[in-house]
Amino acid sequence: MRVSELSERSGVPLSSIKFYIREGLLPPGERTRANQARYDRSHLDRLELIRALREVCGLGVETIRRVLEALDDPGREEQPIRMALRAMEPAPPERSAEEQARYASAHAEVTAFLDGLAWTLPGQHGEHAERLADALTNLRRLVMPEIPVDVLAPYARAAWALSQIEYDSEPHGHRIRPRRGDDLAFPSRMAILGILLMEPVLLTLRRYALNARGMRHWEGLPLPAPEPIVE
Repeated sequence: MRVSELSERSGVPLSSIKFYIREGLLPPGERTRANQARYDRSHLDRLELIRALREVCGLGVETIRRVLEALDDPGREEQPIRMALRAMEPAPPERSAEEQARYASAHAEVTAFLDGLAWTLPGQHGEHAERLADALTNLRRLVMPEIPVDVLAPYARAAWALSQIEYDSEPHGHRIRPRRGDDLAFPSRMAILGILLMEPVLLTLRRYALNARGMRHWEGLPLPAPEPIVE
């Protein structure tokens, strides 16, 4: 297809396509004439990913570049999904000596907690332990200084059950296979989009459920029995 068709089919303006090519986010098309190039399905797939990362996930160009580099690296030794998600993580905040001590204590507790879960991978907690330690530190600083690390336990159980639902379902589950001519690993791309685009769904439903439970308590309405997460 010509670049005009690529723009029409992807919904990405021509000026943006040229910008992505200049920035190295989108590979150039196959040159057919001095001022013309041909593009294929792989370009359309990549534009769909870039558009989702920019417009839906709100990522900047440099972050998107790191995500694409993680996916494109043929010599990667770890999962591209983890590399790409790590590329999106903000830089750790600067902490005073006192704040660093509190964070270090929380991190040690979180690491021990994660080590004790049946589904985690010892020594592989990485950025997940860091984010949980940040959250626990903030809870203790702003909500309750004595809050225990075990507050994470029900969330860990729910997270593992939810992972089964998402991992077994289309379109971002393990049954997806790469498509011929796709310049990105299709399962990796869809997993990243699934993770990022479903997170607002989970957050919204959690907030709604808490609000609805509070209103039912307030108005004296019955509470429906909880349904099993995985049947």
